[in-house]
Amino acid sequence: MFDKTLTFPRERIVRIGVGFVLFFVIINLAVYFFLPSYKHNLRASEFFLDINICNFSDKDIDEISDLVKNTHQPKIFLLGDSITYGIGTDEKESISGYLRANKPDYAVFNLSVCGAKPLDFYLWINYLDKIDPGSQNIYLVQYNYKWFPFKDDTLENYISQKKTLYRFSEFLNPDIANNLKFNPGGFDYFKYHIQTFIPVVSNKDRLFALLFRERSKEDLMRHLFFGAKVKPSFEDKKKNFNCRIDYSSATWNAGTDFNYEIYLKTLAYINQNNINAVVYLPAYNSDLVSRCRDENFNLNIDHFIADAALFNVKAFDFTEKLSSEYFLDDMHLTQKGGSEFAQILSEKL
Repeated sequence: MFDKTLTFPRERIVRIGVGFVLFFVIINLAVYFFLPSYKHNLRASEFFLDINICNFSDKDIDEISDLVKNTHQPKIFLLGDSITYGIGTDEKESISGYLRANKPDYAVFNLSVCGAKPLDFYLWINYLDKIDPGSQNIYLVQYNYKWFPFKDDTLENYISQKKTLYRFSEFLNPDIANNLKFNPGGFDYFKYHIQTFIPVVSNKDRLFALLFRERSKEDLMRHLFFGAKVKPSFEDKKKNFNCRIDYSSATWNAGTDFNYEIYLKTLAYINQNNINAVVYLPAYNSDLVSRCRDENFNLNIDHFIADAALFNVKAFDFTEKLSSEYFLDDMHLTQKGGSEFAQILSEKL
C-alpha cells in the first residue's frame, strides 16, 4: 500500500531554508530599525507606564553613546530613577522636557530608568566621562532615600538591569564585582553578547510593550490563560505608605550598606576627576514626609549632604519642597509637579 517513501527534493529543502533565513533576517531588521528607541522617545524605550517599568534597550544605549559623542554643545545628564524619568507623564512634560525647553544652550540627556540604584549612576558617570570628558557638562544625579538601607544580597537591589553590568563591566573593580557576586566573564555575559546580535531576542521587552502592553512573556501567558493582569500603578492607588519597609529610618552605613558605599565611591570619582555634578534627594509627597520623617530620617539626610560636602560635591535635599497636589503617588510627579520641580532644580544650576 505504501510503496513510496515521502521524499523532498534537495532544491525544495534549500528553498525552504533560504525562505526561513530571509524571513528571520527581515523580522530582525524590522525590529531593530522600526521599534521606537531613545532617539524617538528621548528617554528609555522599554516603558510600561501602567505598571511602573522603564528600562533601556540595547539599542537605546548604542544611540545614547552615538549622540553623546556627536553632540558638540555642553550637556546636562539626568541620572535618576522613575521620578526623573517622569513615569506617568509625557517626556515633554517631565523634568528633562522642561530643561530642554528652558536650557537651549545645553543638550539634555534623560538617562534615568525605573528602579535605578547608586551603582547605575556610578557606572554611567564613569562611562560618560570616558567618552565625553567635557568640563562644561553637568551631571544631575537623583538618589532615592528608599534604596540606601537595603541589606538583601539579591542583585535586583543593587542594579536596575543586569545589561548595565554587562555593558559597563570595564568600570567594575574587583571589590564591587565580588560584593555583587558577579562574574563579568561568565556564561551569562557570553549569552548576553550573543543575544545582542539577534534583535528579536534583545528587544523582546520592547516588542511586548508595543504589541501586547505586557512586561514579559510570563506576564503575557498569565494574562492570556489565567486572566491575571497587573493593576495599573496610578489608578485608585491609596496613599498608604509603609514607612518601616519602604522608607526605613535605619541609619546608613557604608560598611554594611552596599548602596551607600557606592554613593561614596561616586562622590570620590566626581571629586578626583573634577566633574561638574549635583547630587540630590528628590521631592516626596508631603503626606509621605509627614508620616515617615523621624529623627533618624533627618539624620540620614544630613549624612547624605555632609558626605557630599567632604568631597566638594554640591548636594541638595528637596524632600519637603512640594505639596501632595503635585504627585501621582508617594513620589511620582504629575505634569504640573514635573514642571514645578524642574524649575526649582534649574534655579540650583
